[in-house]
Amino acid sequence: MEMHLAPFYGGIFDWISFLFVLGPSLTAAVFIWLNQRSFEKKGLGIEDLLQIWSRVALDSVIVMGICGTMIGIQGMIANNDASTLSTEQLYTTARIALLTFAWGGVVAGLAFVIRDQKKKTETRLNGFGLGATILLMSYFIIDQCGQTGLSIESFFLLPTALLLYGGILLSSFGLALIKKDQKNPLIILIESNLTATLGGAALGICHWFMEGANYLESRDAIFLVANIIFMGCVGYLVIYYISLYLGQRYLGNFQIKTWHFAEAAAFFIFLVYAPVARLNSCVRRVIKLHCRSTRSSTTRDQSIESSDQTFD
Repeated sequence: MEMHLAPFYGGIFDWISFLFVLGPSLTAAVFIWLNQRSFEKKGLGIEDLLQIWSRVALDSVIVMGICGTMIGIQGMIANNDASTLSTEQLYTTARIALLTFAWGGVVAGLAFVIRDQKKKTETRLNGFGLGATILLMSYFIIDQCGQTGLSIESFFLLPTALLLYGGILLSSFGLALIKKDQKNPLIILIESNLTATLGGAALGICHWFMEGANYLESRDAIFLVANIIFMGCVGYLVIYYISLYLGQRYLGNFQIKTWHFAEAAAFFIFLVYAPVARLNSCVRRVIKLHCRSTRSSTTRDQSIESSDQTFD
């Protein structure tokens, strides 16, 4: 059977999306490797570099892919306006949304295959490496944001998102700091960021369904959820690379946190890309059942009242 699919090069494989996912983790791994070579008497080879990269990648590439997906979804929502609809812009943002998440999963799988758990590897990042990694990551994120046609302020200064995400983050961090059995501040920050991301996204989804789950009427809520997850991903990545600099990566249990981000993002992506008609049909069905139960309850109450009047 002849299949008409998009080409691999220029279609499924896009260098920008691939480097967006791979670039920061590879940069951090190279600087860790170079830093170790300068202190180790015995030179480190490519095998050691691959082991370092596999650990950094498993902690970060999926979240980097989710970050790109949220950028793409925000661009799709903003560019899907009938008055200013641009097919080319919509296609560009859809590619960002789909390919970054897909390649994040592929690269993470590759890192999982490469990793040798028996081999002990130090993952300490020096100051120059930290700056270079965060600078490169920032460049990729800002570049992808620019590809959507939206201003940078739309991604980082959305008032409602800052209120929900920032409010939960600061509240969680502040409450944890005043406890007597105080945890390491880095752990508190990691857990507060995860709480703010998941909690803020959940509240955003509540906004979405309170508006009837209609796509056209709920675009603001969808944009809000994507923006909260986006900010949570950026926060996670910055905290992670700082933990490499501090030599405290082992405290964060980052791979578990990564999968929490992946689960939340997968659920949200399913809601966004699920057939709208079917979603609306489910909502209408729930409303119908509620109306029927209300009517039957009202009818039953009226019949009871009429029988009471008859007996009286």
